[in-house]
Amino acid sequence: MSKLDWGVKMLASLDACRRVAFENIEDAARNGLHYVELRFSPGYMAMTHSLPVAGVVEAVIEGVREGCKAFDVQARLIGIMSRTFGEAACLQELEALLAHRDAITAVDLAGDELGFPGSLFLSHFNRARDAGWHVTVHAVKRRGRRASGRPSVNWVPSVSVTV
Repeated sequence: MSKLDWGVKMLASLDACRRVAFENIEDAARNGLHYVELRFSPGYMAMTHSLPVAGVVEAVIEGVREGCKAFDVQARLIGIMSRTFGEAACLQELEALLAHRDAITAVDLAGDELGFPGSLFLSHFNRARDAGWHVTVHAVKRRGRRASGRPSVNWVPSVSVTV
């Protein structure tokens, strides 16, 4: 996570978020990719510089759209809810993503599974499912041990677990 923490410090403005999204598509094209799925956590991206979470979502969508047009790459966006920051923060991320539901393909729950079990986020996932999104849940590693993904999948229909 320390590498990610360093990276988000560079996101000092919404334009920086847009630019990073655009450059992700540019990099994909330069590497010969024609299709990508990008995951992003608007709350995590916004946190360091107190950017508006909804603004981050808009900036990422705009940057990806501009990049796709400029480089002839298809992209899908997966919005991450960072459970490490709690239910309310995830709800803020979810609401910002839902405001642009047509631009988002799926929602992902990532972060500290041991401290914030997936069952705390059932209402979040019900809303995501009702929006027609796919759902993924990350089972994390902590101190060399994997947290079990099984508790997560018991309460979310049609879920994909990534370890």
